[in-house]
Amino acid sequence: MYPLPTDTTTPVNYDLVIHGPDIATVIIKSVPVSVGDPASGTVASVGTIPVRAASSFTTNLKSEEQAFSFRCADRLLPDAAAVGRSAVLSSTQGQIDPFSRTFYEDHALSLGTIDYGTYDAAGITLANSTPVQGAGVYTLSATAAGFADGGLSQTIAAPSSGSGTALATLAALNPVSGSDASSLSLRVTAGVPGRYDRAQLIVSRDGAIIQTAHAR
Repeated sequence: MYPLPTDTTTPVNYDLVIHGPDIATVIIKSVPVSVGDPASGTVASVGTIPVRAASSFTTNLKSEEQAFSFRCADRLLPDAAAVGRSAVLSSTQGQIDPFSRTFYEDHALSLGTIDYGTYDAAGITLANSTPVQGAGVYTLSATAAGFADGGLSQTIAAPSSGSGTALATLAALNPVSGSDASSLSLRVTAGVPGRYDRAQLIVSRDGAIIQTAHAR
């Protein structure tokens, strides 16, 4: 993994997170990095890390499809938002579809507990722990260009019964400090009536999608 920010005066250590839907998350703490090209510098090796098998469940966001119109001021999440999910230090992130405001596909998350250890060049010993919010419980947060990051107050977990997908609705994001929420209203008229059955509107700034809307 290269490059990683550090410096010779105050070297930086990193926590390495290994995660996936069918394994228990592994966290290796305080992995050192050194200054220099990886071909000639000192490379920190974590060796062979054993992973435990774990069950998983799928997650997604509740669709706002039914609320779409050409009004862009009342969406819960900006359309280029990314949603992060974390259990203590275990994290993953997914980009949302700019029109459905859901993930492009369901995301699978591990139901396992966490294995963790501190870096040691001679060998890493792992211990097992249950996250403070419980195994398989994840905290959600959203982030998007032009908006302040969402808080870490909402959690998602596997459905209490059955094997369906756990769905979440996140709180609305607020514009970053120094900017204000506003609205845009417009009318679109087809040049040839009846030729098209839908229209899509994308509002962007500096190449980033801020909002979208579509109508049928």
